[in-house]
Amino acid sequence: MGMTQFIIFSFTFFHLLSPIYTLPLAPALYVFGDSLFDSGNNNVLPTFAKANYLPYGADFQKGATGRFTNGRNVADFIAEFLGLPYPPPYMSLRHLESLTGITYASGSCGILPETGTTYGKCLNLKEQINLFQKTVERTLPTKLRNSNQLSEHLSKSIYVFSIGSNDYINNYLENKFFDTSKRYTPQSFAQLLIGRLSQQLERLHNLGARKVIMFEIGPIGCIPSISRKYKHSGQCLEEINQMVSCFNQRLPATLKRLTSSLPGSIFVLGRANSLGYNAIQNPSNYGLVDGSNPCCTTWGNGTSGCIPLSKPCQNPNVHFFWDAFHQTETVYSKIATQCFNGTSICTPSHSHLRFRRLRTRSDGGKLEEDDVEDLDFLLPPRQVIGPDENGIKKVIEYKFDEDGNKVKITTTTRELANARLSKRALERRSWAKFGDAVREDVGSRLTMVFTEEILLERPRAPGSKAEEPKAAGDPLAQFQKGGGAVLMVCRTCGKKGDHWTSRCPYKDLAPPAEGFVDKPASAEAGTAASGSKAYVPTGLRGGVQDRSGSDMRRRNDENSVRVTNLSENTREPDLLELFRPFGAVSRVYVAVDQKTGMSRGFGFVNFVNREDAQRAINKLNGYGYDNLILRVEWGTPRTN
Repeated sequence: MGMTQFIIFSFTFFHLLSPIYTLPLAPALYVFGDSLFDSGNNNVLPTFAKANYLPYGADFQKGATGRFTNGRNVADFIAEFLGLPYPPPYMSLRHLESLTGITYASGSCGILPETGTTYGKCLNLKEQINLFQKTVERTLPTKLRNSNQLSEHLSKSIYVFSIGSNDYINNYLENKFFDTSKRYTPQSFAQLLIGRLSQQLERLHNLGARKVIMFEIGPIGCIPSISRKYKHSGQCLEEINQMVSCFNQRLPATLKRLTSSLPGSIFVLGRANSLGYNAIQNPSNYGLVDGSNPCCTTWGNGTSGCIPLSKPCQNPNVHFFWDAFHQTETVYSKIATQCFNGTSICTPSHSHLRFRRLRTRSDGGKLEEDDVEDLDFLLPPRQVIGPDENGIKKVIEYKFDEDGNKVKITTTTRELANARLSKRALERRSWAKFGDAVREDVGSRLTMVFTEEILLERPRAPGSKAEEPKAAGDPLAQFQKGGGAVLMVCRTCGKKGDHWTSRCPYKDLAPPAEGFVDKPASAEAGTAASGSKAYVPTGLRGGVQDRSGSDMRRRNDENSVRVTNLSENTREPDLLELFRPFGAVSRVYVAVDQKTGMSRGFGFVNFVNREDAQRAINKLNGYGYDNLILRVEWGTPRTN
């Protein structure tokens, strides 16, 4: 038998081919929202909220199209990054000419149906989803060959949302037309908007959408239409920004819940609020000069829209605001660029939408992630050439690098020495494979490991006795077998070490031993026990009748502290960590909604000592916790 010797040289070459950004990264882009994304739907609607006149669109290639800015908005930049044309407005389409996306966004509208109605007719979120449903059910099937193509088109398309700001500007803050602020607190109003938004996003998923980007509401307390109407200190009206934060704080948990509960979906959060606020407060950090004044001349001394045909400022690129509500093209470009190419604005990053494929398993429909890129179908197949007569083999593969360029990888190997094997080894290679080895390559020389558990029996010398099984079921027998002193005495018959009291064979014949009978504490109890052999509870023995369970529970409730105005993310460990520094805590409880799993906003903390509870009330009542002001007071004892 000879030794096996191999000397292999491998050469790998990387050839940079053409970039792939000329090809679209998604089949289509569907846009939903308000005037931040509206590209012309309000042009044909009976409303005063229009932007189809100059100076709107002054820097856009097609002029005044209905976009509420001087040029492109965030949705336009995202379309460019995806390699898609700008999605046309739905209301201007007579026939669907392409499959690259549609804009359903409508200026002045919001999540609630009554929002924006003071300006005229607009498309609220529910109506926008209704129009998308009409597109899916009636229009797209005429352009695609079958239902499989339709499902693939919808699942790989991108859906972007920016909505909710008008529900505050044109609803909650408009006390002359709506009583919303009287019926809802900022927290309850935010929860109302989140609930309505979740319903429509679930509808969108049922229609086939899988990849969604949802942007936060911006700092509307800083826009000129708000900041110039009310007297306040500083550049922004922080009270209104706090109202909006109630919505933004609930949005991440909502999108995370939808991602985990809706099969195959991924909801990306666009954190645009912090970027906008920082740019307003520190415009020079973003290459801007003015972070408070509109660029165009507006109605109402800088508190409304642009005056038609008025002359805008000379350099809009250094302004944050275009009119009293909307930003300039420069700001929209920064938001879209950091969302698409960065990791701080959009989380999870856009790569989860572009390159992660989700597939359904056969065992119950659960989803698992597949690292195969969505664009791999654009690559040429893998080629294997050789080995030739000189032992040279080439393998040619293609892939996309991190910058989106198509790369050709050529790997060349050469075998310089022949192998010498024994006849028995060659014979074993000819055997038929079985088990896991059947799925391996025919030419592989892998050692297969059998993972099934095999139980081996310990051998014993001839003539030796087998080990006696341990008497695990009878601890008394083991104790006697050890030769120790017998300490057990049957309380029924008085015998020692023979059996347990519960298994006494004489319990029906022998009376119970007098020394083991619980004697009554009073004459009445003694008469009852001797006459009927009834068990006397410990609470009725020896004059301890006053120590009832209700009294003990009452004393415990007297040290109970009630905590209200908790955030919906607060859990019992959080409350324990907050109150534990004041003394020993015996119980913590946070009320949780059974349907949503969110905190209901109140809870209880029981202290061992009443003095510790009082110190906690004095210190934490009015304390700011998780952006809310806690209310801590004595809990009301339960009544029996």
